[in-house]
Amino acid sequence: MNDPVRATRSEPYRRFQRTFFDAPQRDGPDVRVLDELTPAEREQAEQTMLAHLPDFNAMSGLAYLCSTRAVEPLREVMRTRRGTYGVLAAIALWKIRPDREAFALLCRTVEERPRLRRRPERVDAAAALTHIDRREAVTALITALGDRDIAVNANAWSAVPERLRLNAEADAWGSGHMTLREFRALAWAALDRYYPAPPAGQDTGQR
Repeated sequence: MNDPVRATRSEPYRRFQRTFFDAPQRDGPDVRVLDELTPAEREQAEQTMLAHLPDFNAMSGLAYLCSTRAVEPLREVMRTRRGTYGVLAAIALWKIRPDREAFALLCRTVEERPRLRRRPERVDAAAALTHIDRREAVTALITALGDRDIAVNANAWSAVPERLRLNAEADAWGSGHMTLREFRALAWAALDRYYPAPPAGQDTGQR
């Protein structure tokens, strides 16, 4: 069967193939190349990325395309792969559409406190939660204030003061005029003010 994409081999499609799979960059592909593809090329690119799962670049590209075809494959990766693969699948799935299970995994990953080793997936999960404006995301980030992983801690401090209108208090903590315990207590109090807890038994998540 003739492959029209293979026949045309447009420059954007070759760049997609090269930057996603043939010579991937350390900081990830420029997913905007997907915008330059024709509809037929985008279809082929989507199929190619699905075939490459759980490749990190494939997950990034499928999330950028908001690929509904990727929902179940990503959910499978999230459920069966531990560590970075599972977390990145959860992030990609959330970007395609809000997913209760993916969101719960991100929150749980940040709230875990490993004692013996750094876990890069906690940094990825914390960074993702800084872009999710939900009570549970802020709750997880409050628990990460003072985290021994400086990257997780930095993500928490980048989001919590802004979300809870505590920038002045964060400055006070940074200048040594407030302890972490005092700031965290203010954060818990502000959480209920800006993100009221839902009534008991109410499920606000989505599949």
